[in-house]
Amino acid sequence: YVFRFRSERLHGGHPPGDRSRKVQQIAIPGSHVLPNPSSPAIVWFRNDLRLEDNPALNAAIERGGPVVCLYVLEEGVEALRSLGGASKWWLHHALERLSEDITALGGTLTLRRGDPRAILIELQKETAAEAVFWNRRYSEPEKSIDAEVKSALKSRDIDTTSFNGSLLAEPWAFKTGSGSYYKVFTPFWKALQANYTAPPSLGRPNAISQATRCRELSH
Repeated sequence: YVFRFRSERLHGGHPPGDRSRKVQQIAIPGSHVLPNPSSPAIVWFRNDLRLEDNPALNAAIERGGPVVCLYVLEEGVEALRSLGGASKWWLHHALERLSEDITALGGTLTLRRGDPRAILIELQKETAAEAVFWNRRYSEPEKSIDAEVKSALKSRDIDTTSFNGSLLAEPWAFKTGSGSYYKVFTPFWKALQANYTAPPSLGRPNAISQATRCRELSH
């Protein structure tokens, strides 16, 4: 995949930022449950521990209503590789700074540990959230987990939407002349250069409306 990087001041090892398209709410034909904009929305932070230019967070704020900012330390998930000591050190400081940034805007970072497939359902019930947003991940185990979470939430009529928060263009954005997806990087890169237009940055939110305080993981 082609990642987008831009320089920014980092504290505690924040991951590099990226640029993403402005999020617009759209009506889904055939939907039988209309979201209540005054109900909470959950933003599931994963590899995107930042407030600036974050499409999932932007969608939750533009929706209106309280926002539950969530990070799950995915432990005990067999398909995922455990974090090493250096990664845990980095994650601790990155989450610490993210929590400070969210608090400064009026919100709270909720921390959980375990399998996100159970935690997202539990938190949705706990907060009565009617929407869940996250930025996509692209490894096969992570994609499988995310698909299970999305399916479970949608079965409960929860508005569940994911966004591109880290790539110039997603792998399925361009097709070859025969209509198939690119499997070789160089032709994909040429197609990207010929067709890509950089979207505007989403910027940094001015405020985060806080939902009912959730049970937090001590650290």
